[in-house]
Amino acid sequence: RGLEAGRGPCSVLYCPPEQLLAVRQPFTYDVYSAGLLWLRLALPALTEEGLYALRLSLRDKRHDLAAWRIDAAAADALPDAWESAFPLDGEAWQLLCGLMAPVPADRPVAAEALLSPFLNADCHSTGEPTPAPLPWTLDAVVAGTTAAPRRIVAEECGLD
Repeated sequence: RGLEAGRGPCSVLYCPPEQLLAVRQPFTYDVYSAGLLWLRLALPALTEEGLYALRLSLRDKRHDLAAWRIDAAAADALPDAWESAFPLDGEAWQLLCGLMAPVPADRPVAAEALLSPFLNADCHSTGEPTPAPLPWTLDAVVAGTTAAPRRIVAEECGLD
């Protein structure tokens, strides 16, 4: 496919399985692609050809990353360093599965992914209930009404 004017890039290697920018979930394209890019960064041995082979294998498993992993592990075909980068019971694996969910509506939006335990452990470090979120939104950022960038504190760990 390639570039679709007015819709965004759709690379064979980095696009979501639906191959198009979903009109009703426009931000899910980004997180699926981010998951694939994360794989390339976390697994240096995963070359472009390896990523292509992975995408074909995922297609054969109906884009179910967990099912692919079971079969690849059984065949001793997981990419080098997979187990250390994405342990089965780890937060990285949970986030990766979410980013690469086969159904676009099941993928987190970028803000939800950023608040995941893997990327933002401070939001999940206490056993206390999550406090109500402070009033900051994407609209405030776009409008330029937010304060200077700062580290997120536990009180902000939530989405409106």
